[in-house]
Amino acid sequence: KSGEPDDEQLELLGGAVLGLGWSSERDRFIFRFAINVSQRKRKQPTGEDVTLETIYMLEGARLSKRICLSVVNSIFDPIGFLTPLTIILKVTLRRMFSKEFNLDWDDELDRELHKQWVDLLRMFVGVVLEFDRSIMPITATGRAVLAAFWDGSDEAFAAVIYAIWLGLNTEEPLEVRLVASKARVSADWEKNTVRQEMNGAVL
Repeated sequence: KSGEPDDEQLELLGGAVLGLGWSSERDRFIFRFAINVSQRKRKQPTGEDVTLETIYMLEGARLSKRICLSVVNSIFDPIGFLTPLTIILKVTLRRMFSKEFNLDWDDELDRELHKQWVDLLRMFVGVVLEFDRSIMPITATGRAVLAAFWDGSDEAFAAVIYAIWLGLNTEEPLEVRLVASKARVSADWEKNTVRQEMNGAVL
């Protein structure tokens, strides 16, 4: 239960509930990025995850479309806490599927793409992020106002919803909590900024 110390029952679940890392004591979701760039065999990585001690391995890693896609898909974030980060990976991934590079699934990336992916993956190695599970602050005494924002570009479109908690007798915001967010990569054949902005509203 929320507020109880992390116990053996939570550890038996791998420290996660419904696929999301969770600390019952702090009542917070925990995201630990698992970056594994080893070769795949039967869709499973053959090596260990990259750590801060082995981050140098990224430079010599043999990266391909298959491996990069596997890394991106390994990040489970149904609520959208990590959307500002994951959309960067997805936009970069889309470039690999363009006619500009004409890559097969297991073709090694050229020097430009390899460096781009190494720089991106470095940002995630060893990173641990935490977010409050509840969208209602403990100090909340008033009501919540939902605020939605959306936008789009030729690269991607996104939408986000925040809960803004107000005081009982004031219109001043006390705290803002993320409710959910989503982002999608724009279609490569549809370069229309206005349409992408509307797609963001549809999300």
